[in-house]
Amino acid sequence: MNKNGDGEIDILAFVGREVRLIQCKHTLWDAQVDHDSIIEVLNGMQFYRPRYLRDVTANSVVRPVVVTNGRFSSEAKRQAIEAGVTLIERIELEERLNACACSLAELEAVEDQRLPRMAHMRAAVLDAISRAS
Repeated sequence: MNKNGDGEIDILAFVGREVRLIQCKHTLWDAQVDHDSIIEVLNGMQFYRPRYLRDVTANSVVRPVVVTNGRFSSEAKRQAIEAGVTLIERIELEERLNACACSLAELEAVEDQRLPRMAHMRAAVLDAISRAS
């Protein structure tokens, strides 16, 4: 667990009944992200499951994701495939960002959705999953 107490997860996203645990890795452009990032997101899953995701229904999927503005090493890609981790590298990230242009007001609205403390996480997860049902 890192010093922030977030279990190495930077973003918790809900897409329908899917919960995405996202670890973001910023690098110098075109730098490689190694297999440690895969370990971090898997450790994050182990942190979140018993604390915040234990009541997620059997119909939901918890998906670990690592996103970088660089690229992943071949070892990271191999480990991600074995562990079922989704990887998003710079080119795909740029494509996704370009497809989702938004205004400053929209960004500020998302910022306001941040939870003040990790203690609010479980209720937020249950609420998001129940709305997707």
